[in-house]
Amino acid sequence: MRWLYLYFPHLYAETWSPDFRETTPIALIQENGSVIVDTNASASDSGVDTGMLLNTAFCLCPTLQVLHIKPHKQTQAIHRAAQIANRFSSWVSLDEPDGLYLEVASMKRLYTRPSQLRQDIQQAFAALGVTTLNATAPHPKAARLLARSNLEKDVNAESFWRALKLLKLDRLKLESRTEYKLRKVGLKTIYDIAKLPSCDLAYRIDADLALYLDHALGRKPWRPSPFTPPSRFKKRLDLEQEFESLQPLLFYLAKAIKEFCLFLQERCLISQSLEVRLIHRHQPPTLESIRLAQGDNRPDSWLYILNKSLERIELSAPVVMVELFASNFEEAPQQSEYLFAHFNENIAAEKTRLLNRLAARLGSDHVHFLSLTTDHRPELKTQQTPLPALVKYPRSRTSPQPVWLLPSAPLINIESYKLLHGPLRIDSGWWDKYAVRRDYYVAVTPNNSLHWIFHTPEKQWFRHGFFS
Repeated sequence: MRWLYLYFPHLYAETWSPDFRETTPIALIQENGSVIVDTNASASDSGVDTGMLLNTAFCLCPTLQVLHIKPHKQTQAIHRAAQIANRFSSWVSLDEPDGLYLEVASMKRLYTRPSQLRQDIQQAFAALGVTTLNATAPHPKAARLLARSNLEKDVNAESFWRALKLLKLDRLKLESRTEYKLRKVGLKTIYDIAKLPSCDLAYRIDADLALYLDHALGRKPWRPSPFTPPSRFKKRLDLEQEFESLQPLLFYLAKAIKEFCLFLQERCLISQSLEVRLIHRHQPPTLESIRLAQGDNRPDSWLYILNKSLERIELSAPVVMVELFASNFEEAPQQSEYLFAHFNENIAAEKTRLLNRLAARLGSDHVHFLSLTTDHRPELKTQQTPLPALVKYPRSRTSPQPVWLLPSAPLINIESYKLLHGPLRIDSGWWDKYAVRRDYYVAVTPNNSLHWIFHTPEKQWFRHGFFS
């Protein structure tokens, strides 16, 4: 096996703070802490650094903006990164709060060169504005050590030993007491420690450090637990201010809709419904069910119907938070590939777009589909459904049947008809109170009109439909 490690040095800030890349100095601290754990370039230029106390940072940069890291948003950020990484590996593991392990040996058929895989992963995260550092090694802990040390390398077992000579002890983030013991005996690099026998290192210095190096060097096997993507979509938007109108919210909801569509596309799924909860401070939440006429996973379809749905909502109080939830999915229809054109796919896409726009303007309750049933009674053979028919029943070839049926069958005089085809016996409905026993014929009138008629056991004749 071969492992790639992704390190996101500014994951929380780049996910939740759009101003992190701007000129405003920004620093991050834990929710109940006072030590800086991350800064942007502007704050670093002012002398603010990680590990510094907040009071000291304000002395160096009075205009410093401080963001408090919320644990649930930190978890959301790394889970979002893991779902993106799932496009490039079947085995993705979390190293919370800002790292991922990817097994990449199985991707050789798609990526013959590891550098190409690493480049595609970086481009995927760069499109979202997320900085990544990565390294590839035979063992997961080895790749982690290189990536977090800012050595973006693709190493094997031999070259990993050479890379260890470049790494000082501070890269291991050791306790001060353990680091003092190592320096006291003249050990300055990780390479110096790795050469020691594991048993001596564990007995004399630190057992956890010995085990970590055994895992990194492959002396003892270790594999991270795989990350299981969620089977449903849930997104919560913590708004920085209260919104009394829904139009400004479209900017935030558009980003969430794109994430929802990416969630569907990565799993080859489509969805027809999405629940939106608008949460207020002192009143019950406003619930809005967004429903497409036909399942889709493209952002333009969802953004259009979202815009139309929000126009119909009247807010009773300002919105402080928004939640999006979806759990009903279907497999995306398989598409055939054509050498010169994609006529069928274009027609299907235009039909889906038209139906979804009709549902957005008229409401999903006013858009219905006709589908066949297994009932043999003509008046019950079709029904209206909110979804297109998924099962196609073969057409009957025993006798022609018209598409145009009358709402009720009137009595007729059989003397004015000439029978052309039949009879077709329909004896059904014995299990309910609408049992029928009819013999159907195709008949012609004196003016050459084709009618579909039947007679009952009581020898009465009725007209039930017309042929075009």
